[in-house]
Amino acid sequence: PGGRAIIVLDEPFLTLDKNRTENALRVLKEFHETTGWQIFLFTKEEELAEQVRSFFGERAQVIRLD
Repeated sequence: PGGRAIIVLDEPFLTLDKNRTENALRVLKEFHETTGWQIFLFTKEEELAEQVRSFFGERAQVIRLD
């Protein structure tokens, strides 16, 4: 209780359409704002990386592994 933790997600929205992905990102953002937990989201999808940037703003850090 009161501690912080990390959530690691690997391609969590792979089978979701754009609308459901946006809804899931809203839930993650609310969870982050409520708990302060860090969220690591791994994806190969550029579109998802852009959606994460738009939802989380400056708090999002995108790292490309080329």
